[in-house]
Amino acid sequence: MSIIEPPTLEAYVVNDTHIIVPCPFHRGKKYHIHGSSGRLLNCKTHRSSHCVPGAYPKGYYIKVTDRTERAYIGKSNQILKRGYQELQDLYAEQLSTNN
Repeated sequence: MSIIEPPTLEAYVVNDTHIIVPCPFHRGKKYHIHGSSGRLLNCKTHRSSHCVPGAYPKGYYIKVTDRTERAYIGKSNQILKRGYQELQDLYAEQLSTNN
Protein backbone atom coordinates (compact mmCIF):
# COMPACT_ATOMS: atom_id res chain seq x y z
CA MET A 1 0.00 0.00 0.00
CA SER A 2 1.48 3.35 -1.03
CA ILE A 3 1.28 6.45 1.11
CA ILE A 4 -0.07 9.49 -0.72
CA GLU A 5 1.68 12.70 0.27
CA PRO A 6 -0.52 15.73 0.84
CA PRO A 7 -0.23 18.32 -1.95
CA THR A 8 1.88 21.46 -1.59
CA LEU A 9 0.32 24.85 -2.32
CA GLU A 10 2.32 28.06 -2.71
CA ALA A 11 1.31 30.92 -0.43
CA TYR A 12 0.07 34.11 -2.08
CA VAL A 13 0.67 36.37 0.94
CA VAL A 14 2.16 36.06 4.40
CA ASN A 15 1.99 38.72 7.08
CA ASP A 16 2.43 38.96 10.84
CA THR A 17 -0.94 37.28 11.38
CA HIS A 18 -1.87 35.16 8.35
CA ILE A 19 -0.73 32.93 5.53
CA ILE A 20 -3.07 33.33 2.58
CA VAL A 21 -3.20 30.60 -0.03
CA PRO A 22 -5.28 30.27 -3.21
CA CYS A 23 -7.99 27.65 -2.95
CA PRO A 24 -7.06 24.64 -5.10
CA PHE A 25 -10.74 24.06 -5.87
CA HIS A 26 -11.79 27.61 -6.75
CA ARG A 27 -8.71 28.88 -8.59
CA GLY A 28 -8.45 32.65 -8.76
CA LYS A 29 -11.75 33.15 -6.98
CA LYS A 30 -11.20 32.15 -3.38
CA TYR A 31 -8.38 32.24 -0.84
CA HIS A 32 -7.93 30.46 2.46
CA ILE A 33 -6.47 32.10 5.52
CA HIS A 34 -4.34 30.25 8.05
CA GLY A 35 -2.30 31.55 10.99
CA SER A 36 1.35 32.52 10.44
CA SER A 37 2.41 32.87 14.10
CA GLY A 38 4.17 36.07 13.08
CA ARG A 39 6.73 34.18 10.99
CA LEU A 40 7.50 35.77 7.61
CA LEU A 41 10.43 33.55 6.65
CA ASN A 42 10.34 30.97 3.87
CA CYS A 43 9.04 27.67 5.17
CA LYS A 44 6.87 24.67 4.46
CA THR A 45 4.06 24.11 6.94
CA HIS A 46 1.16 21.69 7.18
CA ARG A 47 -2.47 22.79 7.51
CA SER A 48 -5.86 21.10 7.39
CA SER A 49 -8.15 21.69 4.44
CA HIS A 50 -11.45 23.37 5.21
CA CYS A 51 -13.03 23.89 1.82
CA VAL A 52 -14.18 20.60 0.32
CA PRO A 53 -14.77 18.03 3.10
CA GLY A 54 -12.79 14.87 2.49
CA ALA A 55 -10.86 16.23 -0.51
CA TYR A 56 -7.55 16.33 1.35
CA PRO A 57 -8.06 14.04 4.34
CA LYS A 58 -4.41 14.48 5.34
CA GLY A 59 -4.50 18.26 4.78
CA TYR A 60 -1.92 20.03 2.63
CA TYR A 61 1.41 21.77 2.86
CA ILE A 62 1.78 25.49 2.35
CA LYS A 63 5.09 26.69 1.02
CA VAL A 64 6.18 30.27 1.72
CA THR A 65 8.83 31.22 -0.86
CA ASP A 66 10.69 34.27 -2.14
CA ARG A 67 7.75 34.81 -4.52
CA THR A 68 5.28 35.05 -1.62
CA GLU A 69 4.34 38.66 -0.90
CA ARG A 70 5.00 39.94 2.61
CA ALA A 71 1.96 42.21 2.78
CA TYR A 72 -1.66 42.68 3.76
CA ILE A 73 -4.49 42.16 1.31
CA GLY A 74 -7.83 43.91 1.01
CA LYS A 75 -11.30 42.50 0.52
CA SER A 76 -10.68 42.24 -3.23
CA ASN A 77 -7.52 40.14 -2.55
CA GLN A 78 -5.28 42.94 -3.81
CA ILE A 79 -2.00 43.83 -2.08
CA LEU A 80 -2.42 46.87 0.16
CA LYS A 81 0.17 49.65 0.44
CA ARG A 82 -0.77 50.12 4.10
CA GLY A 83 1.73 48.35 6.33
CA TYR A 84 3.82 47.14 3.38
CA GLN A 85 7.10 48.78 4.45
CA GLU A 86 6.67 47.69 8.07
CA LEU A 87 6.32 44.06 6.96
CA GLN A 88 9.38 44.36 4.72
CA ASP A 89 11.35 45.68 7.71
CA LEU A 90 10.06 42.87 9.94
CA TYR A 91 10.99 40.30 7.28
CA ALA A 92 14.52 41.77 7.02
CA GLU A 93 14.84 41.63 10.82
CA GLN A 94 13.71 37.98 10.91
CA LEU A 95 16.18 37.12 8.12
CA SER A 96 19.07 38.75 9.98
CA THR A 97 18.31 36.97 13.28
CA ASN A 98 17.74 33.62 11.54
CA ASN A 99 21.27 33.46 10.03
